[in-house]
Amino acid sequence: GLPVSPSFDKDLLASSFSVEFVNTAHPSPAPFTPSPIPGPMHPELLPGGGKYMADIYFDSYVINSGCYVFYKAGLLAYTLGSQEAKDYNIDLTAAGLGKVAPFIEKLFPNTEVDLVINAVASPNVTISKSGISSTTSITCEAQLTHKGKVHHLFTVLSKMEAGATVSVDKQSLRLVVVDVKA
Repeated sequence: GLPVSPSFDKDLLASSFSVEFVNTAHPSPAPFTPSPIPGPMHPELLPGGGKYMADIYFDSYVINSGCYVFYKAGLLAYTLGSQEAKDYNIDLTAAGLGKVAPFIEKLFPNTEVDLVINAVASPNVTISKSGISSTTSITCEAQLTHKGKVHHLFTVLSKMEAGATVSVDKQSLRLVVVDVKA
């Protein structure tokens, strides 16, 4: 939508658009509010200073509303099975875990293990002049099925933080990742 009326003068036509992700099947408001967008009355606050044909300003609200929709829909979950783990040289079997906890291999011989990874809450993304950062908390649960019964071996709660420095290539108008920190 348009949060403010468009404005123009002899050098500039300016308008602001509010963008957010919404699950149309189960619409609910995000538990946070957007920060004020530098609007047409203050183009000098935009990164391009209002001197380009189009200045686009992304607030972290856009990305966070998308993260919230994906989280609420249960889409921020992944199961890493033992067959897929082999591609990464990870031994997700009772024998593999038995190297750390020998009792697992004795209790569940020749059994494959799954790692079930879930976001505990919606990730939080921050956009600033210095780049993009993200913080999320996840659980990683090891479980296996033995003789038709699911056994939960352990659960680890982890907080993950990552950041990237991003710049805009002015010739191609593409975002360029300069540095990544995790």
